[in-house]
Amino acid sequence: MHDVIKRLGKPRSWWICILSALTAIGVGGPLVGLAIAGVEHAAIIGSWVVLICWLVGIVALVIYYNGMFRDRYRNLQGKSWAQLPW
Repeated sequence: MHDVIKRLGKPRSWWICILSALTAIGVGGPLVGLAIAGVEHAAIIGSWVVLICWLVGIVALVIYYNGMFRDRYRNLQGKSWAQLPW
């Protein structure tokens, strides 16, 4: 994973946005599916997981676009996670 981060050269906010969206789909989606199948508290938990993940993703996306429009993300390839800007 460390090599992928270095090779792609994306800021931390981009990674958080993508990972939160994938978590919402991968964790929240099956929970909502279980709720449709009749499992009792799965709808509440699944809805909260999806909501929190999408909110985190939206905040990260706003931070990403703000940095992109301010030209903060030049020459990020080859940098480690600690060196990447938000």
